[in-house]
Order: sequence, then structure tokens, then C-alpha cells
Amino acid sequence: MTAPIPTPSLTLPQPDFPGYNAIAAATGEALDSNFRPDQSDQFDLTIQRQINSKTMIEFGYIGRKITHEYQPLNINAVPYMMTLGGQTFAKAYANLETQYCGGAAGLAGGGCTGNVGAVTPQPFFETALSGTGYCTGFANCTTAVAMKEGNAGTGNLGIQNVWSLWSDLDQGGIGGGVGGATNPGFNFQRSMLNTPIGNSAFGANGQLTSGVAVNASLGYGNYNAGFITLKMSDWHGLTLQQNFTFSKALGTVNVVQASSEFTTVNPYNIGAGYGLQPYDRKFVDNVLLVYQPPFFKGQHGVVGRLLGGWSFAPIFTAGSGLPLELNTTNGDGQSFGEADAINFFSDENAILTCANNFGSSRHNNVAPSTGPGSAGNVNMFANPQAVFNCVRDPILGLDGGAGGAGVLRGMPFWNVDFQIKKNIRINERFSAEFQSIFTNVFNHDQLLDPFLSLAFPTLWGVENTQGNTPRSIELGIRFRF
Repeated sequence: MTAPIPTPSLTLPQPDFPGYNAIAAATGEALDSNFRPDQSDQFDLTIQRQINSKTMIEFGYIGRKITHEYQPLNINAVPYMMTLGGQTFAKAYANLETQYCGGAAGLAGGGCTGNVGAVTPQPFFETALSGTGYCTGFANCTTAVAMKEGNAGTGNLGIQNVWSLWSDLDQGGIGGGVGGATNPGFNFQRSMLNTPIGNSAFGANGQLTSGVAVNASLGYGNYNAGFITLKMSDWHGLTLQQNFTFSKALGTVNVVQASSEFTTVNPYNIGAGYGLQPYDRKFVDNVLLVYQPPFFKGQHGVVGRLLGGWSFAPIFTAGSGLPLELNTTNGDGQSFGEADAINFFSDENAILTCANNFGSSRHNNVAPSTGPGSAGNVNMFANPQAVFNCVRDPILGLDGGAGGAGVLRGMPFWNVDFQIKKNIRINERFSAEFQSIFTNVFNHDQLLDPFLSLAFPTLWGVENTQGNTPRSIELGIRFRF
């Protein structure tokens, strides 16, 4: 007999308990009671040397230490450290994953076809699922997980959907396994806020369908840089300032406070996400030069008016590329069980299995007909297929970190702007000045960094968008009287 549908209440139940006596909430957000503004301590040391009356050189060091940096967290994360049968879930998962995929190398290029026959019993799964009926019809409980969460079931195992896999097993989960939500799960009490609460007549998805964003200030970072500056002041008509900075910015990947969907790769260990910051550049070089030839300053005669009054001012800038994230197959949020990759994401980075010697300093005219990089004609890699095959998804229990904001480097940049002025003295009261400004004088095409994702192989390394302004010229004339 079908149970009667409960009559909706005209008033909110008191207290309102999402997922039990009311519908589940989508996502929640909270402010850490210990939240505080970040703290930055800076250390400087400079040495200046006057070479002559016109020229000076300066060497220096700049260091910063940042603590209590804004760091949002999703606290509805997989408790991967839970131990049953003398084995943690993380270790059991790593063993299951590598056996199922034929070793870590079997994940090259993202995902794997899977081999259930290679799976051996793992103490955690055998203990956590015993007596539930989940393993009925299978050689052991680990094989049951491999079948129901592998390619024959949800497919979570092949693409590192750790959050979804655990949710499927957490008292039946949210519709996981071959049998859907009626499938039994772990034999211990529910551990995730998105897990259904018993036989509640109202809530079908637990208290929350995803997670809880806690705005905390647990992040930290540091910046270290050395620089050299050269200054010239009207040395034979040349005025110059050049600055070269070599630096490194490390931290827990800081984001602005509007990034409430962001979480660290490991809410139980903030340091696991420590690495390059999104704004890290190895070097930046700037040169500002103004040259006014000291000849014919008085502009006497026809020759003086032709050759005098000139001014040339180029500006050169160059820098190395920013960290470039290797996006995972699951959408950057599930590999370590930190989020669902739907409402919460993190800076997960895929793992390089080859030496990083393919570089990223050139634009290559590569147009594969199929496979990685086939969606464009210009690629940052000379052989996108070879690089793609050197990348795999990270594995919980096997890989400890995620590389910060990126593992590879994006494209370096350079640009030259140029200004020319010509002053013409007509007489003592009247003069004219012609001016031309060249922006991107060499019309250098600075392409934006590509999107590197194991989930979108045809876009691998493809560069198809210009990030700078094409050459432009402005002409002007000014009369003084």
C-alpha cells in the first residue's frame, strides 16, 4: 500500500530542521567566529651606488609574510582519515583506484577504462560494508564498490569523483550505485550533511544538497623578490629608468571574499594546497627611456630646425608567464573529497608524469586532425598529444598536494610602445609640436593562455584569443603662441 502524501504545513515548523522536517537547503554559508583581518609583515633591504652625477644603480630585496589570509572552506568534506579494519579510507581508495586503472600510469590523459578483475579486498571497504547487503552477489565488498562505482555503475571511480563516491556509500547516498538510493551503504551512521536522514517524509537530500561554506582566515603566504634598478638623468640627452625583478609568491591560493564557492583542496590540512600563488611571475622587466639629442638645441637655420627638437621615448615591458592550472577530469573539486565540483570548487591540479621540459614560450602552428589540441591551429605545445599523455588526475591517498595555483607556466609577455616628438620653433613667439604615439609598435600578438583540462582534450593547449591591443597610432599637432 502506498503511503499517503503528507499535507503541506501552512507554517514553518519550529525549529526548522532542513532535511528532516523541511526540505533540504542547497548550500549554506557561515562566518568563522575566529575570523580576523589578514596580517602582512614586510622586510626591505636596499643598497644604492652612485656611479657618477648622472647615473645610479640600486640592488634590493623585498620580503613579505602573510598570515590569517581569507580562506573559504567547505566543511562538508569526505572524512578520508576514517580508519576501519586497520586501514584509512584514503589508503583503501588509493589501492582500489590504482588496481582498477592498472596503476597510476593507467590514468594518463584522464579517466580509465577499469578492470574489476584486478581489484583485491581492502580492509576498510570489507569492514565498512559488511552485513549491509551491499556486497551480495560479489566476491567481496571491494569488488562490489569497483563494479557499482566504476564504469559499470556511476563512473565515479574512473574520474576521481571521491565526494560523490563517498556520498553514494554514506547510508545509501544520494542515488548512487547500480540500485540507486535504495542501495545500502556504510554500516556506520551518516557522516555527510547531504546524506538522507532516515525515512524523513520531507527531506530527500539530507540537510544540504552540497556543502557549507565557512568564511575563515586560515590562509597564509609569502613573497620574496630581488630587484636591480638603473637610473640615468640626462646623460648626453638620455634619461633612463630600468627595473628588473625576480620573485616568487607562495601560499594557500588566496582569493577575494566574493569567492564563496571556492574551497581548499583539503579542509583538514590547509597546507596541502600550498604552492604558487595565482599572481606569481618569476621575473618582470620594465625599461623607460627618453632620448633628446643634444644637437641643434637652438634650432638655428634650416638644418637646425630639421635636426633639432627631436624626442624619442620607448617603453619596454616583459615578464614570465603566470601559473597555469592543469584542470582535472571531474571539474576541479572532487579528487580529494573536498567538494562536489558543482557548488564548490578548488584549485586541483592534475599530476605531471613526465619531466617538465616541453616549455611554454612559443606559439606553435600545430593543427592535429583529431585528439588533444585539434580544436585550433595555434598551440602552446609543439606536440600536444605527448604532453596530454604525461598528465593524469590526482589520486586521494597517493598524491598529497595539488600544486597551488598551477603546475605549468603560461605564456610570457612583452610589449614596446613608442613616442616621437618634434618641436619646431617658428620664431620667438610661435612654435609647433608634432607628436606620434605608437601602441604595440611591433604589432606583437600576445595570445591568452590556453585552457588545459583533461575533460576537454580537443582544447588542450589551444591558443585562439589575442589578449593585447593590436598596433595603433595616434598623431597630433600642437601650436604655442
